[in-house]
Amino acid sequence: MFTLVVGVTFLPLEGQPMLLLAMSMPTIATLLMLLVVTRDGFSRRGWASLGVHRSGLKGLPIAFVAPAVVLGAASAVVWSAGAATFTPPADLDAAAWVVSLAQGMFQNMIIIGGTLALAEEIGWRGYPLPRLANAVGNKRGMRSLDSCTVCSICLSSS
Repeated sequence: MFTLVVGVTFLPLEGQPMLLLAMSMPTIATLLMLLVVTRDGFSRRGWASLGVHRSGLKGLPIAFVAPAVVLGAASAVVWSAGAATFTPPADLDAAAWVVSLAQGMFQNMIIIGGTLALAEEIGWRGYPLPRLANAVGNKRGMRSLDSCTVCSICLSSS
């Protein structure tokens, strides 16, 4: 994983393509481990170890509501403190604005955000964390994985 991230930093990409590639690195590393290195990806048990054998629908409401509550509270604090204001344009077409807002939210949050977040979580939490927890314990495994995450983010954003 570390080698992949360092290698990607030398590619002549900037902006959105680099972000998409950087967010895909954990999943690419997981696929390489499952299909090439350990060969566990050729069995149902190998894929089940990632946690993709359950739908997880029970946690879906809180996954949508919790971030909305935090963002709403943060926005309320910023607006009430006077650090930000909203001034609509004079020629605002409210119906077109609502439609374009809904489209943008669907594209960014559901399609791009959901897909990349799932890919990133499978790569960071699904594959290495259970193996680290078995080897060094839960707390040390989480700390070491979080340290790797921070290093990866620092390298890919530089």
